[in-house]
Amino acid sequence: MKTADRQEAETLLSMLHRACRENADKTAFISFGERISFSELARLSDQLAAWLLQCQGLEPGDRAAIMLPNLLQYPVALAAILKARLVVVNTNPLYTARELHHQLHDSGARVIIMLEDRAWLLKDLPESSRLRHVVVTGAGDMLGTFKGTLFKVLRLFQRRHRHRPHKPSCVPWAAALATGKKMLEQPHAAQRLNDIRQETKARDLAFLQYTGGTTGTPKGAMLSHRNLLANVHQMTTLFPALQSESEKETVVTALPLYHIFSLTVNLLLFIRLGHRNVLIADPRRLNHLIAVLKRERFTVLTAVNTLLQALLGHPKFAKLDFSALHTTIGGGMAVHRNTAERWQAATGCVVLQGYGLTETSPVVSVNPPTVEAFNGSVGMALPDTEIKICGQEGKPVAGGETGELFVRGPQVMDGYWRQEKETREVLDADGWLKTGDLAYLDENAYLFLVDRSKNVIIVSGFNVYPNEVEEVLYQHPNVREAACIGVDDHASGQAVKAIVVERKKGGVSKAELIKFCRRHLTGYKVPKQLEFADDLPKSAAGKILHRQLK
Repeated sequence: MKTADRQEAETLLSMLHRACRENADKTAFISFGERISFSELARLSDQLAAWLLQCQGLEPGDRAAIMLPNLLQYPVALAAILKARLVVVNTNPLYTARELHHQLHDSGARVIIMLEDRAWLLKDLPESSRLRHVVVTGAGDMLGTFKGTLFKVLRLFQRRHRHRPHKPSCVPWAAALATGKKMLEQPHAAQRLNDIRQETKARDLAFLQYTGGTTGTPKGAMLSHRNLLANVHQMTTLFPALQSESEKETVVTALPLYHIFSLTVNLLLFIRLGHRNVLIADPRRLNHLIAVLKRERFTVLTAVNTLLQALLGHPKFAKLDFSALHTTIGGGMAVHRNTAERWQAATGCVVLQGYGLTETSPVVSVNPPTVEAFNGSVGMALPDTEIKICGQEGKPVAGGETGELFVRGPQVMDGYWRQEKETREVLDADGWLKTGDLAYLDENAYLFLVDRSKNVIIVSGFNVYPNEVEEVLYQHPNVREAACIGVDDHASGQAVKAIVVERKKGGVSKAELIKFCRRHLTGYKVPKQLEFADDLPKSAAGKILHRQLK
């Protein structure tokens, strides 16, 4: 029986329920040394779900945003939203107000769960917003009395924004849980959660996962329960070593859970398998990450190339114990051969490079755990996943030839949220997804990526779409034309470079423009390089020719 057929009746809710029941006393998540078990995950998410169910105006299918780093609150919030039969909208906790407002408006989110120190971003939310409920939490809210108090004291010295949004009012995390706990004392509330689990179908929408797609316009990829569970099952099948029934498997989750790679491969996969997940709130704090790796007997690590490089460059890295590490998965951006070879030499573990898209939940291919060395490929297609390489007319090319990669499988999205035209452009009637990536297959069915057919820039594993950065630049009064391209960067793989034509020469400095971008864009999207030009190359139709820029 195919993977897709086995899980037609299964949902993320039934998977969560079974995992928490079968692994009740096992540790599910660890953050800053604090642990919660699977039974605690079930109890706390039930409480928050009960609170969501009593929120005025919320109906099944409404969207609920999560804007949190990798804290214990994240898996609780995610499980609660699904239990309330709402749709999860993952949001980057580093977003600027402009970026957040766009995503809330496009998704029509009615609820957001976010750090209290970021709640000021909602202050100028447009009146047209459908947002009605805001839950705020502090980084220490689930770390116990001592650590929680310490975090609050530190925040008093670090907080830059003390004001709160005018509308809507905020509900503290603890208050929402307390209210939900009281509600669950009433039999009908607990029964309602059970009914929702029974009523939810595999084809129901579970996530709106935002991406630029292949065009760069921010869109919500509609991922169903079936899509995500298919990918989880596919990864489970490919990595049988992870199916141990003991608590020995521990994954280190340094990549943000709002990113589809970490969401599926770390959080959902390890919940299903009943293993431990060590959450790293800020992987840029390398000393803290190294301390965690020293303390925990970790067996699995997922990473982007920049994280691997940073760890290899840390003076204390070589002193760590890698005897338990058996799986390192690289994704999100190309893993450099030099980095992979250094990693294997230092840890004895091969970097298994994979490939995926938000639209594919995300994994399409990955190197099997049997490979003995880094091979430069992004692996082989997952079980029940079809791939083909097509030429310009959409016809398959001969083996070994480069063309555009098409993907079909149970993990492929249902389409883009309220974007029918854009959906038709990438998803045909037979279920084939046009990825926009150029690739070829070798004689052993290993997939090799050659280039992006679009202008997407990959910065530390995150997609940056030139038109979004350009749109911000165009808002500056002295910018007449602007174009952004990706340039090689040792630290992040690629970096954003902006080429700007001024309205008045000398009317603004490079530093001023970069500072302007920083106010409106997340850090990794801000141009690292900026040049002024007299003109930009254009086609006969007046379209800027990005490929002619350097």
